Amino acid sequence: MKIRSIILTLVGIVVLAASPAGALAVNSNASDRAATKATRVSTAEQNKIENWKNRGSQEIDRRITHLNKLVVRITEGKRITAEQKTTLTSGIQKEIAALEALKTKIAASTDLTTLRADIKSITDSYKVYLLYMPMANILRASDDIQTVAADLEALVPKLEILIAEMKTTSNANVNANANANSNENLNVKTNGTAVSNANTNTVTTKDITALEAKLVEMKAKIVSAKSQASQAKAAVESLTPEGYPGNKATLQGAHAMIVQGRQDLRTVIADGKAITNAAE
Repeated sequence: MKIRSIILTLVGIVVLAASPAGALAVNSNASDRAATKATRVSTAEQNKIENWKNRGSQEIDRRITHLNKLVVRITEGKRITAEQKTTLTSGIQKEIAALEALKTKIAASTDLTTLRADIKSITDSYKVYLLYMPMANILRASDDIQTVAADLEALVPKLEILIAEMKTTSNANVNANANANSNENLNVKTNGTAVSNANTNTVTTKDITALEAKLVEMKAKIVSAKSQASQAKAAVESLTPEGYPGNKATLQGAHAMIVQGRQDLRTVIADGKAITNAAE
């Protein structure tokens, strides 16, 4: 019994001695696996964060580049008033500063959810970009249309003179040919029979009436182009970022006016070419 008791005691000691080591080994393996998984999750999360940061940085840089170009366009606009230039460029500079501040915040971000929200705000919150870009383009296009229309309008008196000269020449040719035919019909005879001489002088075939109609159309289209440009400018110059996207329809309407104004000018140019070509 004594020997058996000793053996049981030794077995108990061995079990007690082995159990903590085994438990520690199991716990150690579980901890390693958890740490590995956490590392993988952390790495994937960090990669996502870096990708979103790069995306946000590129979007902001693209917008800032466009906005800086926009400032130049507005500054160089000849028919944009000084007050309009100040209002637009001031709003754009504030937008650029806000975008740069957002870029700094995004670069320092460590939370993916916050980062996504910040990047989404590039489009959702920065309405100056969404409004001022088309707004400035419309103002600039209005400026261009007014300038070209003024240049074409200055050509109208010259075209009027050109048509008048063609009309005078055409009438003179008709009269001269009529007189020549009349004289030759009286003087030229063969075997006592009067013979009508074929008209060798070509009478001007330019359709003066059609050219005059083109000139009338030119004048009307110049007026229309200037009116479209003026209305487009008036429609957008009072728009504010706070009103976007509610004022988007106004932008679209102004854009349609610009399209019509440009089409009017194309018609004017085509009519002018037709008149000058007829005079050659």
